[in-house]
This record gives sequence, C-alpha cells and structure tokens, in this order.
Amino acid sequence: MSRLRTCAAGLLLAALASPMARAAEPAATPAATYRVDEIIRDTQQSSSSPEKIDVVWWLPAEFWMAATANDKNVPDAQKQEIISLFREYTVVGVVVGEMGTLGVQKFRSEPDVRAELRLVDPAGREYTALPVDKIDKQLGLMLQILKPMLASVIGEMGNNLNFYAFPGKAKDGKRTADPLAEGKLVVKLGDERYPFRLPLGSVMPARFDPATGERFPGNYRFNPFTGVQLGTRAASGTQ
Repeated sequence: MSRLRTCAAGLLLAALASPMARAAEPAATPAATYRVDEIIRDTQQSSSSPEKIDVVWWLPAEFWMAATANDKNVPDAQKQEIISLFREYTVVGVVVGEMGTLGVQKFRSEPDVRAELRLVDPAGREYTALPVDKIDKQLGLMLQILKPMLASVIGEMGNNLNFYAFPGKAKDGKRTADPLAEGKLVVKLGDERYPFRLPLGSVMPARFDPATGERFPGNYRFNPFTGVQLGTRAASGTQ
C-alpha cells in the first residue's frame, strides 16, 4: 500500500480539479504542522489476516487542508470548495481482496462491500453508506474519477478501491467523523472492526521532548520511551 500512499494526494487533487461551482462554507486555515503522510497514516487501516487484504481509508476534510495548503496550482476558492465538500460528507475508501498462492485471487464487488459497510460515530450512532443518487453530484463525479486514476498507477488494487459517502453531520449538528473529537470512530466491515482513536495526532500541534527535541504526534502527552512529559514547540523552544 506504500504506492497508494505516495500517489494519493496528487491523484485526488487532480481528480478534484473541476470547473463546477458550489457555495463553500468558511474553513479554518490549514495548520502549519499538518503533514499529508502523517494524516494518511492515521486514517488508513488494514486487516492483519494473511488470507485477505482489507484496506479502509477515511478521507476527512483535514486531509485536503494539508494536501492543498502549499499547492499554488489550486485556487484558494477551489481549496475551500474541496474542504467544504468533505465536511458535508464523511468519505471512506474500501478495498477487500481474497489472497491466493500468487497474490490477490479475487476482489469483493462494490455492492457486496456496501452491504456490509457501516460507520459508527463516537456517540455510538451507526450509519449506512448513502446511495449514489443521494449525494452531491460533484462529489459523485469526483469519486467516479478516482478509481480509473488510481488503477492507472497501482493496478487492480486501485481499480477495486471504492469510495463510500456517509452523512457528514449527525442530527445534533456535530460532525459524524471529527478528527479533533474525543473518543473512537469505527468502520465496520462485516465482522471486522477498524477503529480510529480520536483525536488524531496528525491534526494536532506536534509535541516535543523538552530535553532532546524529539517530535511526537499531537495526541501524545509523554515520551513513550522515557516517560518524560512532552511540551509544545513554543513551550520547549526546540526545533
């Protein structure tokens, strides 16, 4: 999956280059500490079973904030459109394959995956993926474009990576999948559970060992190797 991670940001941004206009809600300025590779690492999960290959990839708005932050080829207005769209929906990419002696023997179909796919928010509310005709047309177009683009780079894995859209907000107005919330977001795929512990360290200001300056994810409070309490860059003065 390393090739998927390497090409993800560039391919997805290319797919999102659309002249279609939409009203965009204001979005926060991307944090200077956001790193695309760290967010991807935090938002991808895979099965540990040697008999299959399952990959679950959550694409929050914060991913796009990081991916577009320094891209001069994407107008600011379009960046805001992308961020707004991925706040309106919770998008999860899934690929499921059965392993054989020579590699992946068979991939599960989009309808089969959809039938077993569920999203559980930190409050325990469960959601099914929205039907294609119930999501924003621009988002639907974007997701359709992604599969052949990924397939051209990573082959059958990309061709079978399907994207599913869930509601972006619960009835109380809170985001169903907020990277800065407390708790746990879970993607259920049949009997399998793929939990994402929140908040994600990759979208929080990094923390540092005050003695060595070693950098850790923002949701760390102590150095896991020494037990030393971590501080912020400003507090510690480290680089």
